[in-house]
Amino acid sequence: MSKIGYARVSSKEQNLDRQLEALQSVSKVFSDKASGQSTERPQLQAMLD
Repeated sequence: MSKIGYARVSSKEQNLDRQLEALQSVSKVFSDKASGQSTERPQLQAMLD
């Protein structure tokens, strides 16, 4: 079974590095930079599809 991960930050000023470091053991990582006000999460949707 493959493991996948998802990381998200809510602003362009924030950094995904710590989350991505924690997900090093997974097979595939999806990540988004999106405001909490927006419901659009293209990579989350791609992961779920």
